[in-house]
Amino acid sequence: MITVNQLVKLGALPINAQKYVKAINDTCIKYSINTEARICAFLCQIFEETGALSNVRIENLNYSAKRLMQVWPKRFPTLASTNGYVMNPKALAEKVYGGRGGNPAGKAGLYIGRGCMQLTFYDNYKACGKALGVDLINHPELVSEPEYAVLTAGWFWNEAKCNVKADLDSLEGVRLVTIKVNGAEGNLKMRQDYWLKAKKLGFNLKTDTVAPVIPTTSLKPLPNVVLNTETASEVTQHNPVIQEPSILGFILDLFKRK
Repeated sequence: MITVNQLVKLGALPINAQKYVKAINDTCIKYSINTEARICAFLCQIFEETGALSNVRIENLNYSAKRLMQVWPKRFPTLASTNGYVMNPKALAEKVYGGRGGNPAGKAGLYIGRGCMQLTFYDNYKACGKALGVDLINHPELVSEPEYAVLTAGWFWNEAKCNVKADLDSLEGVRLVTIKVNGAEGNLKMRQDYWLKAKKLGFNLKTDTVAPVIPTTSLKPLPNVVLNTETASEVTQHNPVIQEPSILGFILDLFKRK
């Protein structure tokens, strides 16, 4: 089984590793993420998406004007175009997600990224909730809870047929899975670095439990970032890894302030 110690060695804080280890094991069993290649590919994605399990709560849409222009240059080409959207998550959600992925008018903010793969869009919440037997349309906040944070990631993984790409057991496989999850190659190097690190930890899922094969549907789940009018070069990871402060960084920051 996947252990707390392994998750910590991969980069998670002990408290977060303990919080998510059961859900990760349960999800891996449920969706046949049961070989070293599959486990490493799955973990490298959820670790990058959540900052090593530190941020699965909800997509942060509190953006500065500068950041809006960086993430969505076509939608916000000038400072003037950002008026009304700076530090305004609800308005921004409608601007960038409204009418996309089945989002009802005025409710795009309810179905923004949550969980270990940042489940996004009404259609994904509805289909995933139906598959898991929970009402994620009226209770999208459930995706932020440990159990469903990981299970929703497993559902997306299965629907997007990521096991097939993961079975390549290579950096190219990680790239192909990343495109499924992120819509492009967002933060690819970080995902590949996590994969290389995971490969050294000897992950396996030795268990007497034989999981039934869960068939996929005809749904093609939408990735968590890309919109249909954006190019790959415009895709920016919305939830970067939270960096631990360092003494050197603190000293450099003091010099910058002078």
